[in-house]
Amino acid sequence: MLWVRVNGSRPPRPPVKLADVPTVPGVEHRDVAVNGVRLHVAEAGAGAPLILLHGWPQHWWCWRRVMRRLAEDYRVLAPDLRGWLGVV
Repeated sequence: MLWVRVNGSRPPRPPVKLADVPTVPGVEHRDVAVNGVRLHVAEAGAGAPLILLHGWPQHWWCWRRVMRRLAEDYRVLAPDLRGWLGVV
C-alpha cells in the first residue's frame, strides 16, 4: 500500500491482537458482551472485584506488573476499552 504523508501524519499501524501479546502467569482472558459491545477482559485472583482501567493508547497489558500482586487479595479485572485488541 502506498502512503502519502500529509501534514506530518503517519501511516496507520496494524491493529494489536491478543495473540501478539505475551502471556502473564496467573492472568486469564475472556470476552464479555455488554449492551451489544464485546469487551476483552484480563482477569486474575479471587475476592472483591478491583477494576483497572487503562488510558489512551494503552490496553490491559499496562497493568501486567501489578495484576499478580493485586490478585493475592482481589479479583482483578482489566478490560480493554473500545477500539483496542479487537474490541468493537
